[in-house]
Amino acid sequence: MLIGDALLGAAFISYIGPFTKPFRDDLVNNKWMPELLTADNGNPLPMLDPVNPLTVLTTDSEIALWSSKGLPADPVSTENGSIVCRSAR
Repeated sequence: MLIGDALLGAAFISYIGPFTKPFRDDLVNNKWMPELLTADNGNPLPMLDPVNPLTVLTTDSEIALWSSKGLPADPVSTENGSIVCRSAR
């Protein structure tokens, strides 16, 4: 599962930040996933099912900690928190 999960997590951190939630969902579900599901000569890369970048980048306890410190619980805030905590810049 490491190959697909790492690729999806890295792409999420690198490219998704400046976009709105609808565009983020479209990018992951309609652009990246079709590529990842056919990347190995038509075969899918090994990855978790169902695919969710947040399950690769965070844990439920980390999200709960962010919420207790004041981060809103909406999906965009959680995604932004995972980007900030997993990136160096």
